[in-house]
Amino acid sequence: MDTISTYSDRDLHDYIVTSLLERKLLEQNICNQKEDSSDISLGIHSFRYQTKCGLLIDNWKVVSTPKFLFEIANNGNLSSPQTYLYRSQYLVELCSVKNYNPILYNAYRDIFPPRTKNEQSRYIKQGHEASNNISYWYADLVEYLPGVLPTGELFRSTGHWNSEHQIEIFETLIGKVCIIIAGYTPKGEPYLFKQICSPGHLCLIPPGAWHLTYVLDGPALVFNIYTEPSATDIEVRRWQTKKYEWRPPVEVSLIVDDEHQTNDPQMLLSKEAKQEWKNEYLKSVHSFQKLLPKTTSLPTMFLFSHSNDLKCLEEEIIQHWQLETY
Repeated sequence: MDTISTYSDRDLHDYIVTSLLERKLLEQNICNQKEDSSDISLGIHSFRYQTKCGLLIDNWKVVSTPKFLFEIANNGNLSSPQTYLYRSQYLVELCSVKNYNPILYNAYRDIFPPRTKNEQSRYIKQGHEASNNISYWYADLVEYLPGVLPTGELFRSTGHWNSEHQIEIFETLIGKVCIIIAGYTPKGEPYLFKQICSPGHLCLIPPGAWHLTYVLDGPALVFNIYTEPSATDIEVRRWQTKKYEWRPPVEVSLIVDDEHQTNDPQMLLSKEAKQEWKNEYLKSVHSFQKLLPKTTSLPTMFLFSHSNDLKCLEEEIIQHWQLETY
């Protein structure tokens, strides 16, 4: 078995490159942009983000999955909507009639191999499938593009509910985003608030919460890690396929009056949402963020921290959420 002492920067670099190649997520970099001081490091040698070229490692470009407006808007226009956009029907018509269909974000799912919670076998071995009876930590990266939709709504993520016990932490690496978070406390009381995140800011999503990310200054690069404490890998993967449909979305939007004034957006709730989400802000839930790890780099923490540190963080978050009086 590998031990913690064997995980050097070069070891992880080679391991991640091999993993991405196996998944066919690397292509030749034709940008030819050399490394410079403005690059954003992903915690590993030569693994970096450039605004013009995207995510790079060595001479490779990492392939992302783009999310177009039409997919999100059309999902919000179904009889049982999976997402909510302000004036979604109008946006669907724009996409269909005028071919207006911008990319809202580029997703890099499982950007790093999942981490086990056993220090003796920290990462899934090359060529091996994840074990069905083991719980893991996972890592994603998303590049949010700047823009304002014709409806006044800022460019955004899809928005979804997390599973009941899921722990998720975000760090904004570049740009600025606004994360809207809604849900219910352990006593069933609703909460709804927004958090502005600049580079280096961390955001903790309470278990079972709904969340949606908006771009205030883009492109914005957001890294996140998550785990389901008692769920196996196969259960987590199943959840990923239904997370947009198991509960109706929160009908809230972030709107600006002027597309050039994105620093002062307003939360706009539908009539129904105003009845359900009466508390725009619960201080005790917002202070939940104090449990975040004291780190300046979430990617580095995910890659190099001891498994015991991740386990202690996980247990502290669960205990706080279950026992806190809100």
